[in-house]
Formats: sequence, structure tokens, C-alpha cells
Amino acid sequence: MTIAVRALIFLTVVYVGLAALIYFQQSRFIFPAPQEVYAPAPGYQAVTLNTADGLALTAHWRAPEDGKPTLVHFHGNSGSLSGATSENRLFADQGYGVLLVEYRGYGGNPGKPSEEGFREDGRAALAFLKERAIAPKSIIIKGHSIGSGTAVNMALEQDAAALILVAPFTSTVDLVGQKIPIFPMGLIIAEPFDNRAKLPQAAMPVLVQHGTADTVVPISHGRALAAVGPTAEFQSFAGKEHDLTFDNEVQTAQARWLAELGL
Repeated sequence: MTIAVRALIFLTVVYVGLAALIYFQQSRFIFPAPQEVYAPAPGYQAVTLNTADGLALTAHWRAPEDGKPTLVHFHGNSGSLSGATSENRLFADQGYGVLLVEYRGYGGNPGKPSEEGFREDGRAALAFLKERAIAPKSIIIKGHSIGSGTAVNMALEQDAAALILVAPFTSTVDLVGQKIPIFPMGLIIAEPFDNRAKLPQAAMPVLVQHGTADTVVPISHGRALAAVGPTAEFQSFAGKEHDLTFDNEVQTAQARWLAELGL
């Protein structure tokens, strides 16, 4: 056996081994699942979302003032209810109803994170609002980063008033493939969150926001999503990074866009 053949075999084994490592460890990277438990911020209360597959998830809720819409928020993969409170402080100050969803496997909640599991969590959130007689046309769905995947999934199931996506990706396959281009991520990634394929089916007004300095999810993802969304508007923010969702300028732009819709 020649040196070249041995080298080829060695590189093949290393390549397959790394691909297997990514496949079996992907949930640790896609769903880091912080476990800190936070008390509700002033004006919020802890509530339980009951999923169809039998989980009881803690979420934080504040009811809307008379005539105000309600926003349901899905945070990013390293997020928390505390962070989600900050992401929506402007809406709370303006009297909107706000439901902050905490996922299964996050923040002390039972269950194991997955795309399908997050979909069930989103359905439980919408069921919670339905139980409180909040009409779909009074609901705004919002998602940041990986939360954009659940937000888009819910937009296809709920005739909501509007959809806001902050620093979204086209899909996890695209995103991880950009960062590690030598592997066939379409065969490896089990949680695709394929926003690009789904967003064209969303009928409500859509706002996509992205920072030009985002190194976690490049702005090209936000632009690509806005391009395929038939009702989508794109807003870019110079110098903002992946955490732009906490920025007052960004939240003000969201509120202004909603006001133009009469929400």
C-alpha cells in the first residue's frame, strides 16, 4: 500500500469521524438550553403552557390593555425568559399583551428540545391565547434567531396579524453549511428549521430585521428571507450584531411598523 493510499484512507476516516461527531452532537450546538430559572418581571406573571404531548411549560405573561394586540415571542437558542423580557420592553411599556415562551428543556422546563418539540410549544402558546379569547387577528408572532423557525412554523398555522423575524436564518442547513462547508449538511442536520421554504406561504405582513455586523447569522440570510416572502419588508441596521433584538432603535422600528399596520 503506497503512502498516498494510506494518506487517503486516513483522511477519509478523519472526515467520516468528524461528520459523525457533528451528527451525534448537533443538538448540543443547536440547543444549548440554559437552565437558569427567572422570576417574572414586574407586570408579568408565571403561567403554564400545556403541550399536546403532555408537557407543562413555564412561561411569562402580561395581559394586554384594552384595545391592544398581543405579542407572542420565541427567543434565540441561548436565550431565556429574562432576556425575552428585555427584548420586548417597549411593547410592554406601550400596553401590549406579551407572552414570553420558554421552550421544553430550557429554563427548568421538562422535555428535550427539537424542531418538532418547539412547534408543539408554539401551539401550546397559541392555545393559551385562545383560551383567553384573544383573536388571531390581535396576535403578533415574533422570533429571534432560532426562534424565527418556530415563529415561521406558527405563522403557517395561525392567521395572525403580523410576523416579526429578527436576525433569522434561511435554514440551519444553510447556516452550518456556510460555517463548515466541507460536509453535506443536508444529510447531517436533523433540525433544518427551513424558513426559506416555508416563509413564502405566510399570508400576513412580515418584517425581517438584521444587523450588518451580525457574525452569528450573516445578514445575507435576512435578505434572502425577505426576498422570498411575498408580504415581507426588510430593515437593516448598520453596525448592529446578532443581539440587535435588545436595542431600543430596533424595537422602536418594530413598533413603528406595527403602528403603520394599525396594530
